[in-house]
Amino acid sequence: MSTTSLIVVIAVLGAGTYGMRLGGTLLASRVHRREPDAAERTGWSATVTRLLPYAAVALLAALAATSAVTDAGHFAGISRPAGVAAGFVAGWLKAPFPVALLVAAGVAAGLRLLGVA
Repeated sequence: MSTTSLIVVIAVLGAGTYGMRLGGTLLASRVHRREPDAAERTGWSATVTRLLPYAAVALLAALAATSAVTDAGHFAGISRPAGVAAGFVAGWLKAPFPVALLVAAGVAAGLRLLGVA
């Protein structure tokens, strides 16, 4: 993938994520206004309001997982998922983002240096 294509994909994903979050906020206010009695009775509106912000996170997580495991539609090798896992663990242990990023890159680069695909 060329640099220009990558930048375009990142910009489109960023705009889509922003649009989904904005849409969730706008839909939540409209859902509450349309049928407040039915919403209180079924609990659907509260569930939608609670889950809509997670939709963008789920899409980005799916993209990250796919990118971590595949390269041009084929398995990328063990070094990339291992790097992502190491970065995840570093973040889970409350490491600052730049440190988690360096840990992920270091693990992936180290495994490739050792000849692990």
